[in-house]
Amino acid sequence: MRRSTSFDALIKLIDDPDVVVFEYVRNEILKNGKEIIPQLNDLLDYEHISAQQYERIEALVKELHFSHVLDSITKWCTSSEKDLLHGLQILSSYQFPDLTLEQLHGQVQNIQRRIWLEVNRRMTAFEIVERMNIMWYGNIGLKVVDKNIATPFHTFINTAIEDLSGTPLATGLLYSIIAQRLNLPIYGVNFPNQFVLAYIDEFRIHQLIEPLGSGGVLFYLLPANHGKVILKKQLDDILRQSDVLSVREYFEPCSHSSLLILYLDELIEVYSKIERGQQVNHYQMLKNRILELA
Repeated sequence: MRRSTSFDALIKLIDDPDVVVFEYVRNEILKNGKEIIPQLNDLLDYEHISAQQYERIEALVKELHFSHVLDSITKWCTSSEKDLLHGLQILSSYQFPDLTLEQLHGQVQNIQRRIWLEVNRRMTAFEIVERMNIMWYGNIGLKVVDKNIATPFHTFINTAIEDLSGTPLATGLLYSIIAQRLNLPIYGVNFPNQFVLAYIDEFRIHQLIEPLGSGGVLFYLLPANHGKVILKKQLDDILRQSDVLSVREYFEPCSHSSLLILYLDELIEVYSKIERGQQVNHYQMLKNRILELA
């Protein structure tokens, strides 16, 4: 992209010691939005600039990029679709600016095709999950990493796909996204202290198994334990052992906005451990925006 004379003039002033001058330059550059980022990156890569110019330009690039991510998640929150993969792509693009939704779609589709060949609707729900678990954790080789020892790269959805290694939340979200693309009713649940997946009782089979049952969820899966199937009474036992009061929302699928908040909570936690204050603050701002608009 050809640079304008006015842009070059602003860059020459960017290391001006006068705070008022720098603030004017900063505001003028920020008015251009994310479209000016490539030009700023060119300066960082190819131009002979002072150390202070480099530092200030780098800070502006980060500010412009975060502003774009914040604007994108705002549009996602106010859209009627709220596609989960798209929301995860937006949040992940803060750390990976070149990550596109098309790239994520392609990665997901590759795994989806492999699993699609192995499952069919003639199987029972239990047989489908058993087969999916064999594919995921056996043939494909997905590894689940304890979130207490996880790095940021185990937390992001895109790196979890690339490395086939991630936290229970990252791998669980991926599991549910692909399941839903295969028309399987598997959704994320915000169970205390661990992420759980629910297989929805779409045919109300639960009433046949347990006459007093009212349908809802047929069974649950534990991403932290390679998709192990458990029943509600076992989750009740976990709550009792943890001395946590049982409430309805712990057992039902949550909204995509809530799943993004869980994703951000995990990113905030992992970046806090390695003392990355700017990332923590920015992820907190993104979380607050979703909470405001949810």
